Amino acid sequence: MAKFECCGVKFRHSKDLSEHMHSQHQMADFKAELSCCNTSFAKASELMDHVSVVHHYQMKLET
Repeated sequence: MAKFECCGVKFRHSKDLSEHMHSQHQMADFKAELSCCNTSFAKASELMDHVSVVHHYQMKLET
């Protein structure tokens, strides 16, 4: 299931939503990326898992 939606279009990844906002809505500063270590994650849970395993830090993030 898509995590992000705009204009009736569903996007699987936050970078796809960001690109849509930049090109279709001229919102150059918009960024929906969940990222760390130059890697983008589609879900907040994936980012939290990465931070836990790689950086040994427990974080909570709600989207």
